[in-house]
Amino acid sequence: LQDPGHGAPLKDLIAFEQQKGARATCASNKDGFFTKWQEKVEASISDDFLKDFQKLTTDEERIIFAWSIRDMHRMIVERFYKKKNGQMSADLRTKGNKFFQDKDNKQALVTYSQAVMMAPHNEG
Repeated sequence: LQDPGHGAPLKDLIAFEQQKGARATCASNKDGFFTKWQEKVEASISDDFLKDFQKLTTDEERIIFAWSIRDMHRMIVERFYKKKNGQMSADLRTKGNKFFQDKDNKQALVTYSQAVMMAPHNEG
């Protein structure tokens, strides 16, 4: 993941956060906390709001401006747990192996950890 950095278009920042959230929670782009939250926020804002938001230069301005979305005050954050998935676990192990072979040990460790979290528990 490469952080698009300060001043990047909002669409790029959202995509980055979505990928980061998906990777951190073992969720795909179609599932997971951040995607569901993002959909709720997108339904509450207009194109004009986004244009105005992109003009802001400090995090404090952005927070104050975002807080002006009335629905943000009513938004409920719900826990989300991804179900165990043997195929996803196997795919993550394969990706972990590739990272390990490429000597990217940090990413290999993250990917192997995700594989373990996704692995179904077999009794016996």
